[in-house]
Amino acid sequence: MRRPLLVGTLAAAVIALVASAAVAFGAVGGPSSVPTMTRGGTSLGDRGLLSGPPRAAPNLPGTVVNVSLTNMGGPMMGQSNGMMNDGAMSLSTDQASVRHGTVSFFVTNGGSIDHELVILPLPNSHAVGARPIGGDAKIDEAGSLGEASKSGGADAGDGIVPGASGWVTVTLASGQYELVCDLHRHYSAGSARFTNAKTNSERTLNMARLSASTETNLNNQGFGKLDEDTKSRVALPLRFTPAVATTLIVIGLVLQSPIWLGSMALVAFSGALLPRAMIIDLVYNLGVRHLFRAPPLPSTPKPRQFSYLLSAVLLASSALSFYYGISVWGFILGGLVVAGGTILTTTLWCLGSWWYRMIFGQAAANSGIQAEMPPHNPIG
Repeated sequence: MRRPLLVGTLAAAVIALVASAAVAFGAVGGPSSVPTMTRGGTSLGDRGLLSGPPRAAPNLPGTVVNVSLTNMGGPMMGQSNGMMNDGAMSLSTDQASVRHGTVSFFVTNGGSIDHELVILPLPNSHAVGARPIGGDAKIDEAGSLGEASKSGGADAGDGIVPGASGWVTVTLASGQYELVCDLHRHYSAGSARFTNAKTNSERTLNMARLSASTETNLNNQGFGKLDEDTKSRVALPLRFTPAVATTLIVIGLVLQSPIWLGSMALVAFSGALLPRAMIIDLVYNLGVRHLFRAPPLPSTPKPRQFSYLLSAVLLASSALSFYYGISVWGFILGGLVVAGGTILTTTLWCLGSWWYRMIFGQAAANSGIQAEMPPHNPIG
């Protein structure tokens, strides 16, 4: 009587693994309809915005916003000295809002004349593109937080030449900002007249500041060395793995399937053994997060690895209990993992990390166990 059920659950597990591999493969090697942002910026040519060879990109800190500056061709192309005639310009970003803190702007000139990017505060009472223009056909840049106007380099320069890129890193407080090109006559040509120029750190749920309890729970899992901005961005994604794992374990318990639960024990063991390659983490980092332009998960710190190890032992014991017909113990052992996963998903309090600190003591917090973010920052 048990053989059809075991065969069925094995087939379901194989299908799930194949589907996960397909998601990961698609994210790594296949096309995507969502722009991918890295610390070095996207290759905007791949998105149809720019043409020509790929632009070399640096490793930029904080949240990276890709900016494209273009101008119309033909009679509106401008004079050879880089000044705009009456015509139209376009300044676009790959994000409409980011969290306050460190933000890097990677700017690519897809036009036919020199351009630049200047970051200015935008008071609530002001509209984008409505700043007064002086006699030199430029606006007052008082209060500027920084600019990217150096071809192939950071900060200020003589302008980004066509086909080149520049970048600037600034610290943004909560509020709105206007991104402009303020070379001669460029602002009046429309470079600032677009909605994506506003950056408001409080507009989305993902950008809410951490509560004290959430930050404490993350620190107890070993994420203490991540800065507040990074912890705020990964607090929600860190719930993905326990949520998915808990759901799959519940299915295994309902089916009373040793194979299903044994497979989940292997998944948990991958997290205990490989801090950067827990199977569900990989599915998220290589596939799921690109659908929502979410940040990558950091590496798994020691307390969280220990939690995965405990889960693997309990799930393996649950699988053996069902295999030998001791269903009560199967439900109890598997239920403990479900309870821990539910608490971790809803509060980010990790029972396994608590046991780790109880066993190994407070000294573990200072022994290099903290997680690190990947060397790239694909937030989108």
